Order: sequence, then C-alpha cells, then structure tokens
Amino acid sequence: MWIQLRHNDSKNTGNFVVQLICCAMAFIFVTSCNTTKFLKEDEILLKSIDIKIESEDKVEKRSKLKDELKEFNFQEPNSKFLFVPREWYYFRNQDPGDTTWIKNWIKKALAEEPAILDSALIKRSGLDMEAYLRNKKGFYKANVRDDISVTRKTASVIYNIDPGIQYTINSLH
Repeated sequence: MWIQLRHNDSKNTGNFVVQLICCAMAFIFVTSCNTTKFLKEDEILLKSIDIKIESEDKVEKRSKLKDELKEFNFQEPNSKFLFVPREWYYFRNQDPGDTTWIKNWIKKALAEEPAILDSALIKRSGLDMEAYLRNKKGFYKANVRDDISVTRKTASVIYNIDPGIQYTINSLH
C-alpha cells in the first residue's frame, strides 16, 4: 500500500509539471502577441467600437438603427485571424530585407495596418451620426456623445446615443 501512494505521488508530480509547463507556454504566447509593444510613445491602438442607444422613449427597430449608424464610423478596429489580431502579422513582417514568398503572402493576405486611435475621426463620426439621426431619421433632438476609454495603450470607444422623440409626418395636403 505504501508503494501505491508513492506511485500516485509521482504521478501527481508529473501532472503538476505538465500543467506548469502548459501555463508557462500559454503565458509566453499571450505576451508575445502583445502588439502594443510595437507602437510609438504617443500611439494608442483602437480595440473596439460600440454603439449604445440610451433612450427613455421607444425606439423602433433599435438593432437596425445601430447597424445604420455603424456605417458612419471613420475608424474600424483590426479584425482577427485564428484568434490573433491582424496587426500582429503586420508588425512581425515589417523587415524590409526579408522578401521570402511566405512573408510577402502574409503581408498581403493576413496583415492589416494597426488601427491607431484618431480622436478627430471619432468626433467626426459622432457628428455625422447626429446629423443622420436629425436629418434623415426625424430625431430632431438627437444627442451623440463619444466616450473613449484608454487602458495600457489600447482604446475602446462607446457612442452613447440619446435620439429623443422621433418626429414623423402625419399627412400631406
């Protein structure tokens, strides 16, 4: 019986070592994919854009309206390929001396230039959303507020939209 306990202890130790190695490899992989380390001092990477409609009044077809307003974004965050941000492929293949066919293919097919936050474009998008709501959708008291949240050289933008009451034409004479 004592031999079995010792055998189980070595088995548990082996499992612990395997788990420790897996955790270390996962940590190395996650930190190596950090694309913010390639950014300049004054650059911030745009990670997400969200539109929230905050209205006390009823807004018909809320999801359709959100989709229409997404068309006014002048900036889009980078997409991902196999759970890896496409700007990572861009940064990893920037060596001008390396012109192998695989590097060229990665640059053309997978890489995207990083989406650097531009606050002027964010403001312009908000103003265009507001103008669209007022002039095309009949929300004459619409108010669009953009909130930029920056964490460790990455930014998230949330457009908080209060459309107010939608005015419609009852009849034409």
